Amino acid sequence: MRFVEITIQFFFYYYRKLINLVELDLSYNSLISVPSHIFDSVPELRELKLTGNPIQRLLNEAFIHVPQLVRLEISDCRLGTVEQRAFSGLETTLEWLKLDRNRLSDIKATTIT
Repeated sequence: MRFVEITIQFFFYYYRKLINLVELDLSYNSLISVPSHIFDSVPELRELKLTGNPIQRLLNEAFIHVPQLVRLEISDCRLGTVEQRAFSGLETTLEWLKLDRNRLSDIKATTIT
């Protein structure tokens, strides 16, 4: 486990009682992945910014624990792969998605709908 992952897990463990947290900016924190379980404690999260992190891949159900998410920004990362069910659970809530300045070459239409 890398130091950054430990730090993020510690952050969510320490602030797990902030169940009403609605905005979170984790931009430029050297995150290499989006582990869905760290969002368990913030179910009311509506806006998440992950810009500038070296995230290369979004796994299926990456945001399954934040069903209220309306705005998601994952720009200026190294994102090259978005698995087909990466946004699963956000079909009715996600209104704004920003993925610019990444290494994406192909995303299936069903990934975002």
